[in-house]
Amino acid sequence: PILTLQNLAEIPPENWADLRFQFHPSMQLLTFKLNVLRVWQALNVEETPPKVTQIDEPCMVWRKDLNSHYRSLDLAEYSAIQFVIAGASFGELCEKLQQNATEEQATMQAAQYLASWIENEVLNIARNKNIIR
Repeated sequence: PILTLQNLAEIPPENWADLRFQFHPSMQLLTFKLNVLRVWQALNVEETPPKVTQIDEPCMVWRKDLNSHYRSLDLAEYSAIQFVIAGASFGELCEKLQQNATEEQATMQAAQYLASWIENEVLNIARNKNIIR
């Protein structure tokens, strides 16, 4: 089952720091060495694609409703996803983000990432003592 905002609303506030998330098996992280996403996006809307150039562009790809989806990631979100995949809790993610921001900014950024991942339907839900894992 895919994680929803409703699922999160059911979690007591005191458990939020310990929340652990699991990405859907179809979600993969890729780093393109060429600007292929920008070329594909232009072709997809029947525009002239940009000239192919070398870049390091992290992205996330996944399947939703049997369709392939993708989006570029900035390095901070790419790192956050890797951290969560490695087993970090929501609280640990917030602490990691505090390395480059205030506590409030880090918590807001973590919440924005989480909202984006839920919107893209890339998080699974599993119950373990009322904590999403």
